[in-house]
Amino acid sequence: MDPRQLDAEADAPHEDLPASAASGEEAGTGDVAPLPPMDDAAAWADTPSQAPTSFADPVPRAAYPGFPAPSAHSAPSAHMVPTPYQQVLPYQPQPAAEPAPLPQEQWSSQRGLLVVVIILLLVIAAGGGVWYGTTRHGDDATGASAVAADGAPQGSLAPAQGSQPASVEGSVTMGSTIEACGTAPSLTPTSVTESNGELQVSVRAASSCADGDFLAGSVDRLYVKAPSGQGGADDVVANGRFDFSANPFFIPSSGRTLTLRFGAGHYFRSAGDLSASTISVGAEPDRSAGSSLPAQGVGSGVVSALALPETHPADNALEDAAASSALRWQKARDKTTVTSTLKGKWTPQLSSKRAGLVAEGKTWDSRATLEEFQATRRGVPTAVLINSDEWPVFDAGGGWWVTLAGVAYDTPEQANAWCDAQGLDRDHCFAKKIDTTGTPDGTTKLR
Repeated sequence: MDPRQLDAEADAPHEDLPASAASGEEAGTGDVAPLPPMDDAAAWADTPSQAPTSFADPVPRAAYPGFPAPSAHSAPSAHMVPTPYQQVLPYQPQPAAEPAPLPQEQWSSQRGLLVVVIILLLVIAAGGGVWYGTTRHGDDATGASAVAADGAPQGSLAPAQGSQPASVEGSVTMGSTIEACGTAPSLTPTSVTESNGELQVSVRAASSCADGDFLAGSVDRLYVKAPSGQGGADDVVANGRFDFSANPFFIPSSGRTLTLRFGAGHYFRSAGDLSASTISVGAEPDRSAGSSLPAQGVGSGVVSALALPETHPADNALEDAAASSALRWQKARDKTTVTSTLKGKWTPQLSSKRAGLVAEGKTWDSRATLEEFQATRRGVPTAVLINSDEWPVFDAGGGWWVTLAGVAYDTPEQANAWCDAQGLDRDHCFAKKIDTTGTPDGTTKLR
């Protein structure tokens, strides 16, 4: 058949259709569609999945090619029988499908594994805490033993006299009342150092009395002796009075560490000239406050004590004699160096002092002279000390304690150039020739 004829027949109106449908007109919005026949309604009831949700549901024109689409209120036609009222709904976006739940057995297995991991972590954490605590305890015990062995003070030195900073050393356990021991405590040196113009001597203090002892006076005397070269430790090289009245230093029979600090003017040799193995430390306790003491507030740990800055009246002669002895010891020690390195050479002269000299706003004595030499040597480590009466290049009978820079030069200009380089004025630095023979003539060149 000619396709054009098919198209014509498709376009021709069917006689079986109502006029409104054949013309393609839709019922007005005010018309009421007739009820469907009872047979059709019964068929729809038997097949609810094919029944329309509403008579108002439109059927798209594309579902029935060649026929005009029924209006919203048109009853189903006989020509729609092949697919009666099959509803084509518009696209509705569907929610994302939820993941299927894990099988009960798999979840139970994972939960069991998670519980095991948590338990293992808790066990490891608990074990680490026990190990850390044990290690710290061992370190603390080791630290206490180290302090007891070498006497090194812990932490910063206390500025107050007789103060008692905390330390790793064990606490002191003593009776409720402590009686002073009839014998002064023994003080065994463990180290000697020098810092910030202080001589610091650490000792292990112990008592010969089973109940221990204490230092609680306001002027407890503690001193250090060293060999003079004539025998044992017979020269006083440090002396001081210590105030323990506010913080008594308790000494158990087992011993305790004490660091003694002697300020400038109270020590007479440098730490480099001393050895813990050859010095001795003594104590003269001040018992004026009483021979017994309640053990309330008994301290613990290493104690650092600074000597009182002023010289006690009872110690004036002793410290002056100690300083004089220290000057003689120093010049004897330096004589070999002067003879071997400065003989026939020029060297800067830095100072000359003697007892009774009034200069620089004070009257000089042995202690002041020694203190100045020690301060100079801290800045010029090569500095040496001589006595003018032992060298012919000085006027005889002067008795001057002379400090030399200890560096040798061939000409006086070189020695004075050293003074310029150090920024020293002409009154405190000039060229001096040192020799074991000759006269003073031509041995001094000022700047």
